[in-house]
Amino acid sequence: MKILPLLFTLVLLLGTLKALEETDIDSLFDDENFDEDYESEHQIFDTESDQRHKQEEIPSQEIPPKKDTKQENTSKEEPIGYFKKFFFDFLILFSVSSYGFNYIWGVYKNRKIALDIAIQSKGFLTKHFTTCGRESEDNEAGLELDHSHQFEYYCNGNKYTHYLYISIFLKRRQDLFTMMFRTFCFAEKDRIWIEAPIKCEKPLEFLLIQNKETTDAFESMEHLKRFIQPDKVSKLKNTSLTLFVEHSAITEEIFTDEMLDLIQQLEKSIVTLHVTDQLCYNNYSLCLKAQVAIFASRDYKMPILKTLELIMLLATRISKNYKIPQRASKVIKEHRKDSK
Repeated sequence: MKILPLLFTLVLLLGTLKALEETDIDSLFDDENFDEDYESEHQIFDTESDQRHKQEEIPSQEIPPKKDTKQENTSKEEPIGYFKKFFFDFLILFSVSSYGFNYIWGVYKNRKIALDIAIQSKGFLTKHFTTCGRESEDNEAGLELDHSHQFEYYCNGNKYTHYLYISIFLKRRQDLFTMMFRTFCFAEKDRIWIEAPIKCEKPLEFLLIQNKETTDAFESMEHLKRFIQPDKVSKLKNTSLTLFVEHSAITEEIFTDEMLDLIQQLEKSIVTLHVTDQLCYNNYSLCLKAQVAIFASRDYKMPILKTLELIMLLATRISKNYKIPQRASKVIKEHRKDSK
């Protein structure tokens, strides 16, 4: 279906070229043609006036009737083809039908992707939360539709998190013109935001992020420049991800080998994973916020399940076992003191 925006653009270009071919633009601004037309009109006028004078001098002479040249000319013209005659009608019909077909297909495709995500995630989430989604007779997956490309999924009833909120932001597949623009200018991806406030009152700040996203993240949240710095983690050395922490001791305290292995597997999926106590996302004392890219053309179900597994492992460990390392306590206190 990616070919439809390109095909639609090609047809519009062909229609424009066809219109330009049929319009002789140069002749409209050609002075020589204008002079020739002007002279020919005056010559015709002079010849007609001469003929009138001759007719007055010889009244008895009968003038033969003029032949209808218009009928002769039209009969000599070649018949216009049916497609050529109704070209622009076909162009309008194709444009409207393409837009309508793309809208129906886009809504269906986005809904299918969102339902697949909800159904695949539900089995894992029901093990950790008492309530998953808002089920009804028409919506067994518990998925909430916000727009034709935005979906929501809400879970609560966990010992270590206040709730887990999943926002699914898909491409605007239903909008043909947006898809055309995105196809030519940007490599847009389907993305998922996961928010999970952690039940913990201790100060903590770390950020796992794609290298290309680092600049934008640090510009949008100014406190990151003062709080965190990159930590050289051996298992993430050859990946496109960087872990920023307040102190290297925090990495040793929180991240287990199991978590680092999961992060390696999710190298292309994780965009950002941020844990903060600076109330950036809500009013909870500590919040985890993750952004995940999914690829509809590939198997996107396993990366989502692994991401949810990583988030629950982090939330459980931070809420249950996290203690501020002695080496990092001084740095953490200074950061919080300067931010007030």
